[in-house]
Amino acid sequence: AFPVFVTGAVIKPGKIMSDHPITVLEAVMEAGGPNYDNANLKTVHIDRTEKGKMLHSKVNLKDMLDGANTTPFYLQPGDIVYVPLSVF
Repeated sequence: AFPVFVTGAVIKPGKIMSDHPITVLEAVMEAGGPNYDNANLKTVHIDRTEKGKMLHSKVNLKDMLDGANTTPFYLQPGDIVYVPLSVF
């Protein structure tokens, strides 16, 4: 099992333990799902450390949830998923 961390506009932020490959969408759902009142699902951030460097990626979960044909983004041990707040 390996940990990933989900924070931001989700129902239950915190550490998720997974014993199998897990996507960003699955991790957000494991964290209780997004807070639909204020989550910006178009720019979900993923921070990953590789070879001592911090890498930053963004994923559009709104497209995935709307049924668009998108490629799943698989997480690695220690990844941090941040669901930002919508800016009104």
